[in-house]
Amino acid sequence: MTGDRRDIPGSLKMLATTPIFHPLQLMSSSRALIGLNLLTLRDDRSTLDEYIEPLREWAEAGRIRPVVPEALRLERGADAHRHVQEGRKTGKVVLTV
Repeated sequence: MTGDRRDIPGSLKMLATTPIFHPLQLMSSSRALIGLNLLTLRDDRSTLDEYIEPLREWAEAGRIRPVVPEALRLERGADAHRHVQEGRKTGKVVLTV
């Protein structure tokens, strides 16, 4: 979905051009495709703290740095949402209060 409305032709085009990954090809080149659903993890445990806490510690220690290309005031939430929908983001879009 891009813009403010559903784009059925655009969605179909994206689906048609999405690559298909074959497990044996990935294995032979020592690659992996991994996905997870944070909602499922949260529902199973009722919290994501056990996953978030190590990340928080690593960030505080400087071992990892989150990529935040843009921080917008909360009043510009619609602009932030549009920015994400249009696929122009790298990293996270942050809303500040």
